[in-house]
Amino acid sequence: MDNLEYLNQISQSVRPTKPAANSQMKKIIILGIIALFLAIAVFAFTAIFSGGRKTPYDYAIQLDLRMQNLSNTLQTYNPMIKSSQLRSLGASLSSTLNNSSTQIANYFTELDLEDEERTPSPSIQDEETLISDNLNATLYNAQLNGLLDRTYLNQITLQISLLLSLETQISSKTNDEELLYIISLSTSNLEVILNNFNNFSDRSS
Repeated sequence: MDNLEYLNQISQSVRPTKPAANSQMKKIIILGIIALFLAIAVFAFTAIFSGGRKTPYDYAIQLDLRMQNLSNTLQTYNPMIKSSQLRSLGASLSSTLNNSSTQIANYFTELDLEDEERTPSPSIQDEETLISDNLNATLYNAQLNGLLDRTYLNQITLQISLLLSLETQISSKTNDEELLYIISLSTSNLEVILNNFNNFSDRSS
C-alpha cells in the first residue's frame, strides 16, 4: 500500500455518516483531527526522505490552494451557522483569505509565470485535497448531528493555525520582499481572527 492509498484509507474515518449520539460525534471529530495530522505527517515524511524539496514558490502555491479550499468550505457552511457572531467571524476570515489569494495571484502575474508553473504539484494537490476533504466531511457529519456551530468553531480554529504554520515556513525559506510583505499582511490578519475565534464564548450552540 503506497502513501496515497494509506492516507485515503485514513480519510474514510471521517466520511459522512447518519446522525448519531453526541458521544459518537465527539469520536468523529477526534478521528478527523488525528487523520488530518497523520496525513500532514506522512506527506512531510515522504517529502523529506524522497529528496523532494519545496521551493518558496511551491509553498506560496500551496498556501493559495489551501486558502481557496478553505474559502469554499466557508461559503458552504457559514450560512448554516446559528450564531450570528460566529457567522461574522467566518465572514471576516473569508474576506481575509480572498484578499490574500488575490495578492498571491497578482504576485505570480508580476513574475510572468506560465500557467503550468502556477499549477500545484501532484503531491501538493493530494495533500490539500485530503485536508479539505477531511474538514468538509467532519463539518457535514456535525451538521447531520446538530453540532455544526461547535464543530465549525473547533475545526476552523485548527485550519487558521495550520495556515499560520504554513506562512511561517514560507517566511523562513524566502528573501523575496514582495512575497514576504504579502505573507506578513496575511499573518497579521489571521492572528487577529484566530484570537477572535479563541475568545468566542458562545460554545453551547
